[in-house]
Amino acid sequence: MGIPILNQTLQAAIDAGDVSEATAHTLASASAPTSYQLGVKAEDIKTPKVTLCAVLLDDSGSMSGQHGLVIDALNERLIKPLRSQQSRNEILLAITSMWHGVLLPFTKISAVEQFDGNLFKPDGENTPLHRSVKDTLRLLVEKQTELALEAIGGRICYLTYTDGGENCRDVDLMELKKTIQDIDSKKANALYGIACGSAAKSALQEMGYKRITDANDPVALAEAFNQFSRATSAVANE
Repeated sequence: MGIPILNQTLQAAIDAGDVSEATAHTLASASAPTSYQLGVKAEDIKTPKVTLCAVLLDDSGSMSGQHGLVIDALNERLIKPLRSQQSRNEILLAITSMWHGVLLPFTKISAVEQFDGNLFKPDGENTPLHRSVKDTLRLLVEKQTELALEAIGGRICYLTYTDGGENCRDVDLMELKKTIQDIDSKKANALYGIACGSAAKSALQEMGYKRITDANDPVALAEAFNQFSRATSAVANE
């Protein structure tokens, strides 16, 4: 199989030094985001820098018992605190899921009242963790580069929340791990994981995540989202 062909945005990401050439080629085989999924346009951004906050939710069937906890954590522990603070730079929020794709395209946090619980449908057959992380990383990099082309700096704060290990095996793990490490190594970028169970923690570690929080109960989950909210706010105020 040949090397995936880069689009203009991924090539621009290489030229800007936001990703390595290897990362760009890995992401080129991920699902390409649509204009809708990339969300708010650069001309609507009024600050010189933007924090791209993205959350990937595990919506496999095993997460059905976590539905209420997930919605509450997103609304009360992430969206509400970020909306209530005056940040120096704009925060754009996107929410994706493993089986239903982009649930919320990049949107100014000030315009997000709350996340609709009906959008989170944990009915997937299994856990395509690797593929979903890869797709969401491409979404982030393409948005970051789209903004950079308009002289707007974009920093990435990305959270993956899962209760299981990868079981689709349709993505090269070592390529994905190098991609995660490359993006995470860039200044002001930070990738986080919330693991609900030992299998999930092992899977995130295997992928190269450095910041992983165990969340096996509601209190731990709430605190994990609190930590991610504080980290995102800190980046938005740099």
